[in-house]
Amino acid sequence: MDNRLIAGAVIALVLIAVIYNTYFSGASVPITLQEGYNVKGAPNAPVVIEEFSDFECPACGYFYANSLKQVEDAYVSTGKAKIIYRQFPLPMHKDSEKAAEAALCAAEQGKFWEMHNWMFENQDSLSVASLKSHAPSLGLDSIAFNQCLDSGKMRTIVENDITEGKARGISATPSFFINGQKLVGAQPFEVFQQAIDAELAK
Repeated sequence: MDNRLIAGAVIALVLIAVIYNTYFSGASVPITLQEGYNVKGAPNAPVVIEEFSDFECPACGYFYANSLKQVEDAYVSTGKAKIIYRQFPLPMHKDSEKAAEAALCAAEQGKFWEMHNWMFENQDSLSVASLKSHAPSLGLDSIAFNQCLDSGKMRTIVENDITEGKARGISATPSFFINGQKLVGAQPFEVFQQAIDAELAK
């Protein structure tokens, strides 16, 4: 093998290790699972990935576009991990709180992940009017969705997630807990791979 290729591979591995050690804390934080969380994956999966995220956050959009599918393909679809999405809208994003509520209103109709995907793929179109206009295309009953969103009845769930996230040391999105261990930022798939494999090896 070309020495340059070997050197490049070594450098890449070193960079992954540096990123992992920088953002993956060794401190374990207890996982709290409650009724109504939006979960993707096998119920008995050995690795639980909690994602605290903001639908308007560029870094969260980057994670969705670049790492999430790889995590799902390698671990969620194979029964090794499940993902729990938690709401953590940041105050500097004007549409993020209603977007979080919209995801939960969609969840009432069994369409959380459809709304989740659409919002991350359309982060510049998260106004209430836009969310309402696109709801039917996701298979939602628009009358029920609009009533839910206008009522603000999901606000308490969003606020509870924010409160819990802050109590667990979250100040930025996306932030993750992998079997209770904190991982911060839109990291490349290889960082998640290292963290998840470490849990699977226990």
